[in-house]
Formats: sequence, structure tokens, C-alpha cells
Amino acid sequence: MTDYRSLSTADRYSQPFGIYLYGVLREFDLPQVASAIAPRPVLVLDPADPEGKPASEEARALYQSVSNASVRVLSEAEDAVQVVGQWVSSQ
Repeated sequence: MTDYRSLSTADRYSQPFGIYLYGVLREFDLPQVASAIAPRPVLVLDPADPEGKPASEEARALYQSVSNASVRVLSEAEDAVQVVGQWVSSQ
């Protein structure tokens, strides 16, 4: 997920919505959480929309102003475990 707001406003979703905190959107959303833990780096890997499809460019753009966050969309040829391992070792 890129953000809670997209999940809460979606007509249909495949993500388990019941695990989120009640009223959390009045206080913050996921990009703000990522920013709040700076300077620790954050990798958003293959973000998805509420239906589980790849997130749009607009949704991924929510992290553009988060200096400690990187958004990465994998190609079919890339292995997520290797990508995360390389990312961790580069930090």
C-alpha cells in the first residue's frame, strides 16, 4: 500500500482493512510515517493499490517529498529478495 487514504476511499479492495487503526487518517498517513523515521531509510517495494494492482505514478509520487524514502517497482526479471538485499547492504 502506498497510503491508507486510497484504501479507505476505494469502492473495492483486496487488502485486509480491519488491521488499521481507527481514526488514523486524522493524524497521519504512510508517507508521513516514512518521513517521521528519518534519517532511517525506507524502501517502498512494488507498491500496490487497494485492489492489489501496481500503484499508479500518482500514488507513488506521494513519496517524492520524503527524503529518506525510495520507491522501487520491480521488473519481471528482478528478484525481490536480491533487490532488498542489495538495498540493505547499500545503506
